Amino acid sequence: MSNALKYIKSLEAAGFARAQAEAQVEMVLDVLEGDLVTKSDLLVIQETINARFAAVDSRFAELELRLTTRLGLAIVASTTVLLSVLGYLIKTN
Repeated sequence: MSNALKYIKSLEAAGFARAQAEAQVEMVLDVLEGDLVTKSDLLVIQETINARFAAVDSRFAELELRLTTRLGLAIVASTTVLLSVLGYLIKTN
């Protein structure tokens, strides 16, 4: 509300007592000020979100490494078993 005094005068012209008009303007200003977010509030939220995304990215990188390692071990183990079976079959024939 950019011009509270003008709004008070408009309310008085509409029949409100001065005290009532001031009380209404004060109430509206309190509501507006309480619900608005400042740029610094947004920066804090942005920093929090960025920190959480960084933590999630780090966690995904860790999981990717673990899965890659497990897959590599599974391939090595499977290849070892396959070569052992093949070697056995070749010797017995």
